[in-house]
Amino acid sequence: MVVGAKFHIRPLLPILAADGHFSVLTVTADKAALFSGSRHELVEEKTAGLPERSSVENDYENPLQASPPARPNVGAANIPNAQVYGDSPPDFKKARLLEYVADVAKAVESRLAADPQPLVLVADAEVGGHFQQASHLGQLLAGVVEINPHALAASALHGLAYPQVQERLDSGRVEALASAAELLGRGDHTATSRLEDIVRASHQGRIGTLLLHDGEPVWGHYDSEADALETGPEYESEGEDLLGIAAMNTLQNGGDVHVMSVDELPKETDAVALLRY
Repeated sequence: MVVGAKFHIRPLLPILAADGHFSVLTVTADKAALFSGSRHELVEEKTAGLPERSSVENDYENPLQASPPARPNVGAANIPNAQVYGDSPPDFKKARLLEYVADVAKAVESRLAADPQPLVLVADAEVGGHFQQASHLGQLLAGVVEINPHALAASALHGLAYPQVQERLDSGRVEALASAAELLGRGDHTATSRLEDIVRASHQGRIGTLLLHDGEPVWGHYDSEADALETGPEYESEGEDLLGIAAMNTLQNGGDVHVMSVDELPKETDAVALLRY
């Protein structure tokens, strides 16, 4: 538990980190759902606004199954409409399914256009095939799991979907670690592991990528006007988590944050920043 004057955001960083964002779309013949994914879990987006399956099939079938006196006139005036959807209920159902899946694809494309991130599709072979033909997601479609998702819990969906995107999500972190090791090894000024430099650069918006561990907070206080940094346990009650502040500043200025275990970073290092300049 942390009590302080500011929000403690470190526990949220795995969700906000650059290597943690992906979406999962589940589609059946009757329903579609969109989930927001991280390395740890899936959360359904209740406000995704995906289209719902129309009840028009029932409107088609009921007159066909009605008693003769109740059936409507099916003369020449209705022939063109019948031909549009096929000559039988199975043909009609397939046409409606294609239309529904196309509407779902269009809605998902619009949503990912505003917030591009990898997408994993979970659907049976037929529905999944229709979706891939109707969509224009390109490289955003990171993987397809051919299974009916109707009865799957979010935890089971995560277990199926995450392996489809793991390599892609890990690539940014792996490349950032390699760049950090190379730049630090040759003393390049565009990379630093000194805490005071990282905090200062984060306030100035100069961090392009921040690598930090998922361990304990580093308590302290930074005075940007005096450019003075102080750390120590005495600041736990009245200071701030300097790594959390650096991460928040980096995200607010359009940088990437990667959260990793302590042993992935250079020894005795709390964080590494790759600077824009």
